[in-house]
Amino acid sequence: MTSDEVKKRNLEPCVVKTIQRNREIQDIILDGETWQKLSDEGKRVWLLYLNGKDKEIKPNVLDYISQGETENYHFRSLVQTRKKWYFMEQREIPAIFFTILTRGNPRFILNKADVRPLNMFLLIYPNTAIIQADCIEILWVLLNCTFSISRLHSVSRTYGGNTLKVEPRELDNLPVINPLSLPKEYRQKIKSMIDKFYYHRKTNILIEEASKLVDSFLDSKIVTEHSFRTPVQLQLLDTQIKYD
Repeated sequence: MTSDEVKKRNLEPCVVKTIQRNREIQDIILDGETWQKLSDEGKRVWLLYLNGKDKEIKPNVLDYISQGETENYHFRSLVQTRKKWYFMEQREIPAIFFTILTRGNPRFILNKADVRPLNMFLLIYPNTAIIQADCIEILWVLLNCTFSISRLHSVSRTYGGNTLKVEPRELDNLPVINPLSLPKEYRQKIKSMIDKFYYHRKTNILIEEASKLVDSFLDSKIVTEHSFRTPVQLQLLDTQIKYD
């Protein structure tokens, strides 16, 4: 829904922030200011988020649900698999999300706006070790570096017009530099690049500098001579990896 629709129907307690289409965010970061701009432009940035825990659904919410039924939304194939067709899948807010279908601009988006994206995106939840090491933003940059982006074609399907589509289980196999395998000085350099990015907001500069750093790391003797306790490559969605 748009913000005007939410206010008109008094649905504020029943909605969460979302983003509907990948073309609405062309950058690799979505922050609160950008999300608010989408809201002000009348984009559909709110999602009805019912989970069945409420003892009763208020009349204004029922009216909105009835409108959907009038338009036959409850007969659509996806919603018929749910206990109640209007219940959303319960998901935590992802730290990063990825554009499933793109034409020349695949990107991993840092979720600074705390949205729950719709199914035009894949949601990425870094494992506990990366969270505890405060490496989420480093992982985000590494995902957008040439090392990973250039390998998307090996785990995806390509269509006409330079269109690329990546399914969830396909993305599992994308090679990613493990931020925990980087020596401390490399991580500090990437953090410095991120700090500068928040100031200049030039994505191309951040990615170009970080990609060069990754290449220098992979070409260095550090990789071949150092005995890592963690792998250089990380399986993206593997939640079973544990580190000491």
